[in-house]
Amino acid sequence: MVTLTGTSKEMEEQARKLTDAELSELAWANDYPQALKARAELARRNDATAKNMLWWARSLLGLASSL
Repeated sequence: MVTLTGTSKEMEEQARKLTDAELSELAWANDYPQALKARAELARRNDATAKNMLWWARSLLGLASSL
């Protein structure tokens, strides 16, 4: 099992380098700061993915309406 160590900023940087599977394993292990950082990184990734999907949907709708 992976762990996050160091300061808050160092843990954030380490979390960004982990895979979704590694973050998920760490995020639901407990309520320690490392788990909270893992949960925050997963939420950040999900938000970025959602924004990207919304952009593509709007782009495709705009393209379809122009046909």
